[in-house]
Amino acid sequence: MEKFLVPPPPALAQRGYTVTAFQVLDVPGDITGDAAVLANQGFVVLGTSGATSARPTANLKAGALHVDTTLGKTVVYDGIANWRDPTTGSVV
Repeated sequence: MEKFLVPPPPALAQRGYTVTAFQVLDVPGDITGDAAVLANQGFVVLGTSGATSARPTANLKAGALHVDTTLGKTVVYDGIANWRDPTTGSVV
């Protein structure tokens, strides 16, 4: 029996990033995409970013950071059930 094989699609163009020391870099995708590649090259993953509705909900630890683009601020998970404003401590 013969098998028909289809070649793999061409590799997607790699994105290039340019940063200086201590600069924050917001990359697309999740920890399995660009972030994983950059982490393997020595970058430190600080947290996630996106709309309020995109905040992580699973496997969270106290102190997890999320740059909330809806609110325009960084929020911190309190380890119980709430995201908080790190400046005021209020639930956001």
